[in-house]
Amino acid sequence: MLKKIVCLLFAFSFITVNGEKGKVYLIPGSDTSVNPYGGMNIYDGRLWSAALYADPNQYGHKVMNPAFREQYRDSYGTPLKMTWWMMAGNVFHLSRNCNVPVRNSMTLYLMKKYHLDAIEAFDDQLTLHYHNYYWSDTNGDGIYWWNQGMDFLLNLEDYEETLCK
Repeated sequence: MLKKIVCLLFAFSFITVNGEKGKVYLIPGSDTSVNPYGGMNIYDGRLWSAALYADPNQYGHKVMNPAFREQYRDSYGTPLKMTWWMMAGNVFHLSRNCNVPVRNSMTLYLMKKYHLDAIEAFDDQLTLHYHNYYWSDTNGDGIYWWNQGMDFLLNLEDYEETLCK
């Protein structure tokens, strides 16, 4: 009996109420960060490059160029809109970048500084995306890196601090 019900539900899932075809909505997005000079194996004192946002030859400026956006339109004719998930968290806290107000949310600050006008003009969405980095030696080889924490509670204090600032 259960098998028949599942088959009927499956068959009815292809029928729409008004007979129209369904619509599919895609939300292009970018999980965006910055690159550290020296790599992820430096505990503190790293300097993060702002070039992705600040340099006109980098992708930040290219994606914000209206000519780039006009190439990609949805079925309503609207140019490409993006959702920007800006990486945030403790991996930036110990950096040497003192030219940003709050290091934990460095990427959000840089995106707003260099591209807020374009974000508003294109009606893009902008938000934080917290990474649960934890300074650890996950494979036990004696080499420490910034790895994704295996337990969110490892960084709960940092998470709350990042979101509150």
